[in-house]
Amino acid sequence: MASAPAVGKSPQESGLSYVPPEYVHPSIQKRDHIPQAYIPVIDIAALRNGSGEERSRIIQEIKEACHRWGFFQIVNHGVTEELLENALSVCGQFFASPPEVRERYLSTNVFSPTRYSTGLKTASDAVQFWRMFLKHYGHPVSKWAETWPDTPSDYRYFISFTHIHITL
Repeated sequence: MASAPAVGKSPQESGLSYVPPEYVHPSIQKRDHIPQAYIPVIDIAALRNGSGEERSRIIQEIKEACHRWGFFQIVNHGVTEELLENALSVCGQFFASPPEVRERYLSTNVFSPTRYSTGLKTASDAVQFWRMFLKHYGHPVSKWAETWPDTPSDYRYFISFTHIHITL
């Protein structure tokens, strides 16, 4: 098995010029055999201004999607396309920032309120899943925003604004 990249580092930062074989999934190599995915779509508009019955129905849909699928997509959440684009842009800028900026948030503590890390599994697994992520608490924004990255300079602004719009 090839040496694993360092926690919090991209393949390039780890000095790898190739994808280690344990990160190449045989099912992904054959693009013509990828099954269609089902993603539950839940309209949450009524959570803001619907009747008690409508709110209960949406909450039940969310519960069912979580139990059955583990994820879902929400629509009519009140966040504009422009705000979503700005939020995604600052996230991309964070991941493109120099390693020393990202490493300020590097943590293996799953309870850290702001945590940058990789999703590397144990080396004994034949197939590995490599992801780099930034996780941070968000509610209430006033309590947690100061722990979020300050690079890029407008990260906290756009992520706070997005969170406030989604909070019901």
